[in-house]
Amino acid sequence: MLTKKKNLKIIAEKQEIFAAIPEDILSREKIEEIRRIPSVAVGDIRNSDHVSAVLKVLRHKKPDAFVPVVTYSGAEYGDWRGFEKYLKQVKAALEKRFKVYVPALLLAGAPDFFRSLNTVCAENVKRRFGFYHPCLGCRLYSLAVKVPLCRQLNARIMVSGDVVQMDIEKPPVCFYEDLRACSLLMNGFGIELWESAVSGPAADRILAEMGLKNKYDDSGGLRCVMRSSCSSGYRLNGSRQKIRKYYEDFAIPAAAKILSRVFAGGVPDYSKEVDEILMLKAE
Repeated sequence: MLTKKKNLKIIAEKQEIFAAIPEDILSREKIEEIRRIPSVAVGDIRNSDHVSAVLKVLRHKKPDAFVPVVTYSGAEYGDWRGFEKYLKQVKAALEKRFKVYVPALLLAGAPDFFRSLNTVCAENVKRRFGFYHPCLGCRLYSLAVKVPLCRQLNARIMVSGDVVQMDIEKPPVCFYEDLRACSLLMNGFGIELWESAVSGPAADRILAEMGLKNKYDDSGGLRCVMRSSCSSGYRLNGSRQKIRKYYEDFAIPAAAKILSRVFAGGVPDYSKEVDEILMLKAE
């Protein structure tokens, strides 16, 4: 789990776990076992909000196996041990309530990919698209990093989502565009995205129904340096047209190009790949 010495070393050193999960973390035998399962979903569970949204999805759609993955970007901080205890409760609840096979939690991440896509290009993104927000490409990065794992496991489903504290019937424009962009990227690599938005009260009810009485508290656990400084990950001044253009002309092509390099057996130069897309057709 997360607090094993080797995993803490990976997180502390911000090692790249992207193109393939090392065998000492995910053995060949375990890969073959999972590949034999008919319907396998890989889950995006970076924090408790994501967990709540994933649980909402899995109440209605049932894969045969659910592989939980925490994707790190290098910007997280907090109580990894507390988060690990919480995820153990989630695993037990999924297996008991939904009868879904849940293998051991996995880690994945490529912090240089995250920085190139989300932070170091900030000035050029703002110049080209008229706005910038450090949270906008975060989910896209997190799902992109899990695509090679999906191929390893023959998983054709990704599960993601978030808690939206505003009007659940009218979630923020950028939230809708975020999930739309992620779905487009996943579809391009043969993966179906199961996603969900859930309100805060609904998230509490879902956790209670699952028997997760000790709700994980983000204030005492994992947080993101950048999101903490933004007050909200989904408030920005970009119009819907600008946000869609950002994804379609930059973030999706950049992530797809990097994944294509990985699948071709290469080692991506993240900054170079991102800059080339960002400058393409720039005015």
